Amino acid sequence: MTGEKGKKDANVIAEGTLSEKISGKPKLDQGIQSRIGDQLRAMYDDLMHQPVPDKLKSLLDQLDQTAVRKAR
Repeated sequence: MTGEKGKKDANVIAEGTLSEKISGKPKLDQGIQSRIGDQLRAMYDDLMHQPVPDKLKSLLDQLDQTAVRKAR
């Protein structure tokens, strides 16, 4: 072993090639996208039904009060 464990060369993508990949149409069909969305909603549904911690509620209230004062 050479002590180079975990080091790999980065793949370099030409700028034009990357922008073409980003701006192109999605590679997944609508059915697959829908299924992924359903699975994500199912995974995070439990999280969304958990109570908001008191500290976070307090911070959100402070932000609301600041926004109201600035709007006046």
